[in-house]
Amino acid sequence: NVCEGMHVSAGGSVTVAGLVESARLEVGGDLLVEKGIIGHPLNEQGGYSCTVHCTGAVAARFVQYADISAGGDITIASQSLHSRIQTPGSLTVADASRSKGSLVGGVSVVGQQILAVTIGAVADSSTQLVISGRYPELLAHRKEVRAQIEQSEIAIHQLDDAEAKVHQMPIGDKRQQLSHKIAATRSYLQYNLTSQQQEWETTNAERDAFLAQARILCARHLFPGVKVEIAGLKLVSDREYQTCQIHHQDGALVIEPLTALPPDNSSTHKPE
Repeated sequence: NVCEGMHVSAGGSVTVAGLVESARLEVGGDLLVEKGIIGHPLNEQGGYSCTVHCTGAVAARFVQYADISAGGDITIASQSLHSRIQTPGSLTVADASRSKGSLVGGVSVVGQQILAVTIGAVADSSTQLVISGRYPELLAHRKEVRAQIEQSEIAIHQLDDAEAKVHQMPIGDKRQQLSHKIAATRSYLQYNLTSQQQEWETTNAERDAFLAQARILCARHLFPGVKVEIAGLKLVSDREYQTCQIHHQDGALVIEPLTALPPDNSSTHKPE
C-alpha cells in the first residue's frame, strides 16, 4: 500500500499491489493500482487529499475523492466516485465485460472519449463530463487560417486593379517591367493562397474527425442531472436513459441509443 501522507515519485512505471490512500504520486510512466485510489475532501473548493500525476496511462480498480491527471488513457474497473479526472486520452469506467462500472460525481475532463456502464446516480446532480481535447486549438487555428485566406484574396484583388492600370500605360520598358513584377507577385500570392486553402481543408478534416470520436458512451444507465460539455456545447440529461451515447450532431449535443460498445482492446493488465 501507499499509505496516508506518503509522497512517491518515480521516473518509470509503477505497480501498487494494494491501495493508494490520501497520498501523493508522481509517476513518469504508467501506473497500475491493483486495488483503489482513495482520498477525502480537503475543503469546499474541491481539493482532495489524494493526488496522482502520471505521464502515461493509469489503471485502478476504483477511485474515490482523488485528483488524477494522466498523459495516457485512464481505466477504472469498478467505480469512480466524486473525483477530478483529467487526461488528453480516453476515460473508461468499466470492467472487461462492460457489466459494471459507475461514474458518479466529480469532474472528468478528457480529450477523446468517455465510456462507463452507469453515469450519475439517483438524486445526484454533481457529475460533470467534459470532452475538449484539441478542439479549442483547432478552432483558433481555423480562425487564423481563414484570416490569412481573406488577406491573400484582398491582395490578389488589389493586384488585379494594379494590373488593369498598367495595361492602360503606353507600351514601353516601364510597362513591361511593371507587368513582370505583377506576374511574379501574383505567382507568389497564388502559391500562398493555395497553401492556405489546403491548410483550411486539413484543419476542417481534423475538426470533423474530433467531433466524430468525441462521444460519451453509457452501457446501461444515464441518470438525470448529468452535466455534459463536448467541444463547447452543453447538455444536462433530463431523465434516465438506457444504453445510450451523447455526441455532436448538426451543431448540438444529442442523446441517442447505443447499439454496440467498442471492444476492450487494451493490452495492459487491469484490475478487475
